[in-house]
Amino acid sequence: MGKISKQEIDNLIAVNLCSRQLKVFKKNLFFFGIILLHSSLLFSKTVKYENSYSEQNVYSFTQFLIRNNEFYRANVEIDRFLSYYPENQLCYRMKYTKIYLLYRSGRYSDIVNLNKRYFIEEENGFLAYYNIFKFDSLMKLDKAGSEILFDGEEYSDKDIVKAVMNRKLFYRIIGDGKTHVSSKTVKEQDDFINKYRVKYESERISPELAAIFGIVPGLGYCYSGHKGTGAVAFITIGLGSLITYKSYQNGSASLSLISGLVTSLFYGGSIIGSYLEADKYVNNQKERITSLLAEELGMDKDRETLFMKFGIGI
Repeated sequence: MGKISKQEIDNLIAVNLCSRQLKVFKKNLFFFGIILLHSSLLFSKTVKYENSYSEQNVYSFTQFLIRNNEFYRANVEIDRFLSYYPENQLCYRMKYTKIYLLYRSGRYSDIVNLNKRYFIEEENGFLAYYNIFKFDSLMKLDKAGSEILFDGEEYSDKDIVKAVMNRKLFYRIIGDGKTHVSSKTVKEQDDFINKYRVKYESERISPELAAIFGIVPGLGYCYSGHKGTGAVAFITIGLGSLITYKSYQNGSASLSLISGLVTSLFYGGSIIGSYLEADKYVNNQKERITSLLAEELGMDKDRETLFMKFGIGI
């Protein structure tokens, strides 16, 4: 076997070194490609993420949520829109919609205490719109003084005028009856008011009178509309009284005492129960009359009309 010259050895070493450098270069190139690809994907996702919160996307998504009655999430999207795009011309519609959503989700106290930053003077009709929802919220919270919201106000929009008129009529019936209403249709309004007052008075009962009737066992319950309970109370107290009397006659003092105490408790409970049932009836009656009145006046329809007109609509 021939000897390998020094030149050939040097050539082999050089080839081997180049081969190693080429492998390192390919490996580095591979990792660089992966990093570049990952960066591109990350950038595209970031762009896509940012675009998902564009004005149009947030606006459309809010409409979608309202259509599906997801009022809380829709309210969150409105806050996002107002925060991201405070100068956008659609902000005023978003603010109208926010009030509507607060009402639909039962957040009446939030409407009453709405931050003043939502009120902008140049937004025509915003305060009137807000006061209509505030009035309805105050009535839901059973708070008096709602009529002052519309005192001395004049409105140009016909739908707002109609909504305000309905609420003044509403308050005249279930409030103090002194709220001023336009004199143009006083006769018609008085007939409407009297119809509901007659209906209310004809079904009205007195908790105090129920307690007085309750002195006669069961009669207070019957007066409150619970004839079955009244019959049970009459029989129970009557039997208890009879047992107490017979025990006393027969000289059974201990049985007479126990029976008398138990019967007395039932008797006192019957009087208190008559009062409570009558009071419950009065509250239920007020809710029923209020619901019928609101339906006939179209107060729910008023809110929907104003939302479609001033809000973002669906």
